[in-house]
Amino acid sequence: MIAVFAALLIMLCALISCERKDKIPPTSSNDEVGEFFTEVSDSDSLGEFLAQFGLKAAQKPLSEDEVTIPSDFGEQYISYNKLQKKAGFDLSRFKGVTVNRVTLRGDNQRITLLIYKGHIIGGHLSTGEFGDSYKPLTG
Repeated sequence: MIAVFAALLIMLCALISCERKDKIPPTSSNDEVGEFFTEVSDSDSLGEFLAQFGLKAAQKPLSEDEVTIPSDFGEQYISYNKLQKKAGFDLSRFKGVTVNRVTLRGDNQRITLLIYKGHIIGGHLSTGEFGDSYKPLTG
């Protein structure tokens, strides 16, 4: 009986964890921009998302691929997530999840966005040069 209860409890926790990742809020906020929407479904809505941050990008991506957010954040990912939090994102709730990474050409910079189930969950700005440090989407 105890084993059955424990198994049910484990399954319930797993369901809650999966549901938490699936229910992505349609908006987020940061000090610089205020509240902004995160849902994107096509290149037009992607452009509208970027406009919230005062950014523009070419419609055709430079690259698109999939990346898996580590289950355990090392020093590098802890630092990267601090950058995400400045822009109003938090990757810690997406540990172990595979997401789409899209890199776009902006004005004198590259814009990299992390997309999960039609929502922007993170991103950064860079020059695209080797060794360049990342900046939050808020600039």
